[in-house]
Amino acid sequence: MVGTTTHPATLALARSVARLEIAVEEDYEQFRARYEQAVPPLDYRRTFDLVTVQAPWSAVQDLADENAPLGFMIFWKFDAQPLFGVAGDHARCTEYLMGNHVIAERMYRHDAGALLYVPLRTTIHESPSGRRCSRSIAPVTRSRYSVDPRSPKWGGSWTARSGLSCVISAHRCRMN
Repeated sequence: MVGTTTHPATLALARSVARLEIAVEEDYEQFRARYEQAVPPLDYRRTFDLVTVQAPWSAVQDLADENAPLGFMIFWKFDAQPLFGVAGDHARCTEYLMGNHVIAERMYRHDAGALLYVPLRTTIHESPSGRRCSRSIAPVTRSRYSVDPRSPKWGGSWTARSGLSCVISAHRCRMN
């Protein structure tokens, strides 16, 4: 692990991420609607109900499977253009936190700090020239997000599941 001490109690660690970028040829709103259909919002009410009654974890897993048949849920969404439009920017961008808390728990049990990397940050956005694309970032390997060797390797899981974006977009993907 690469690190530099800036203060006796502070350690700065370098981390690598993979960025999946997909060029989107279809209309921005059409693609966003397809993405949000494939990646539904987390059912907060039902999840909160399970927490309130202290349901078994298997009930949480079952609800996640029901809520997100393709394995991903939206935890948060932000339409950035109205805010940045005030500054005169016109490119559209919707930012999401998306993931699966059942997968995240497998990391959390070993290192709660792994939540810095999950849920995943994704965007659907336009460049100022009007080019549309979707981006996601994620840690590459266990050692990239956790100092605990017991924490499960997750980069491969993300790479496999990120295929969802390729399916939704029906376009070629490239890692960079």
